[in-house]
Amino acid sequence: MLLTTAALAGHEVDIHVGASGQFTIHDVQQNGAVIAAASVLEQAMAMARARFAAEKVKVEVPFRSQLGEHGVASGLHAGNGNVLTKLTTRYGKVESEQIDSRVSVFKADTPDEVFTELRELSTQAKKIKERQRELDALHRMRLADVVREKIAETVANQSQTETA
Repeated sequence: MLLTTAALAGHEVDIHVGASGQFTIHDVQQNGAVIAAASVLEQAMAMARARFAAEKVKVEVPFRSQLGEHGVASGLHAGNGNVLTKLTTRYGKVESEQIDSRVSVFKADTPDEVFTELRELSTQAKKIKERQRELDALHRMRLADVVREKIAETVANQSQTETA
């Protein structure tokens, strides 16, 4: 239930209270996205203020992508929490990208040899998987299906023996 609309750290927010007494603060500018929740209103407001303050801070965190490209993270997206980055592609082009906050990347000082080895391992893993599929196709069976077939065959043979 909407309790009130207020200005908080320069942002217009809606403050809601749930049936269980939980307070949630929604950022109106972010289509009502929940930015803080707590059982005490003051605590929820403090969390929202801290989040708004963190959005204004810009940092420089160098990293390397999964492909070995160099990048710099500068902050977090206010609405979805993705990491804001600038990435230098293999072709030298600088691109702004958002990286999901759950995705891991490599440390900036990771040597090129690591990426070469990872590509080699990936190639080997694909070959191993392919061979595993081949062996499975040739030699695996569904045990329950074979048992059902044998039971049906035995029952059919017993029926023929009894009628003869």
